[in-house]
Amino acid sequence: MRGRGRAGTRTRMSTRRVRSTRSMRRASTATIRCHRGRPPRCSRPSASQKSDSSRRSHRQDRANARRENGRPARRHPNANRLMVHIVRAGQLPPMDMNGLADPYVKIHLLPGHAKSWKLRTRTIYATLSPEWDQILPYVGMAPSDLIHRTLRLRVYDEDRIGAELVGECRIALDRFAAGRKETFLVPLQKAKEDEAAQEMGSPDRGKMRLRLVYHSSRQMLTVTVVSCAHLLPMDTNGFSDPFVKVQLSGDKRKWKTTVRKRTLNPEFNEEFHIPLAATEHARRRLCFEIWDHDVGKKNDYLGAVTLSATVKCPLARQLWSEVFSHKDKAQEKWLPLQDQLEPSL
Repeated sequence: MRGRGRAGTRTRMSTRRVRSTRSMRRASTATIRCHRGRPPRCSRPSASQKSDSSRRSHRQDRANARRENGRPARRHPNANRLMVHIVRAGQLPPMDMNGLADPYVKIHLLPGHAKSWKLRTRTIYATLSPEWDQILPYVGMAPSDLIHRTLRLRVYDEDRIGAELVGECRIALDRFAAGRKETFLVPLQKAKEDEAAQEMGSPDRGKMRLRLVYHSSRQMLTVTVVSCAHLLPMDTNGFSDPFVKVQLSGDKRKWKTTVRKRTLNPEFNEEFHIPLAATEHARRRLCFEIWDHDVGKKNDYLGAVTLSATVKCPLARQLWSEVFSHKDKAQEKWLPLQDQLEPSL
């Protein structure tokens, strides 16, 4: 962040994407860089270009082979992620008796109540020009998730008991393009008092990523529970210990993933093989329930996803239809978690 003075000066916050030069009410500034999706490739020395090209060609051949076998190509580890890089701040107002401050930044995706929507940097002590240089990732962010969301950034001064708000800024995410970095110059302003009204609504339970492929020759449905994101914290440590139960209607058998400890964004990547005749899919339902594992007491319910031809959720209905209209090809989607298993229409 850069600033010039207190009276008639301006405060700027830069995040890599777009530049905004609004007049500032506070003499403080911050620098933040963001990018969504896969970062751009770095240039390589000319001497290794040939070997790099050969490796890329080999990777592409393997990806094509995976698709032909009904498996999608491997995703880049930063795919479907919003990366927020908090760089620095400057000219913050003194908040402590020594004329300095102990600042840190909290970021929050609005609207949303889940703990995984709220991230924070470390605290830099005794300074008015902190340099965090810290990356905070949001996982499981599909392009459609950004259309109606806002990134709120707040700078706080840490005290022995609690913290004092220095200022905030907000960035609309609907203009973000995948794979690009942009820099924002944003003023720190007084926190909005209508915060409660903006966050009204039922808590967001998060979402689940599923991959399905129907093998017509074997009449077998292969289901992969890939991951979940932004789950509700159910334990006193602010996390959950999630696992997923899977069941096909009309089948008494149940399948279950392993428990992932202390996380709100679990990665499962566990595969289940369910016998199912193609002619029966129209009247069957595939149910997923996610639970928080507890020892010595009842497990806590986190949410559910129902797949069938008649469920109300359009994404779930679309995925179920695509699996059987494109047999032997893997279909993968993020699906929102519901309060309960959704009945058929």
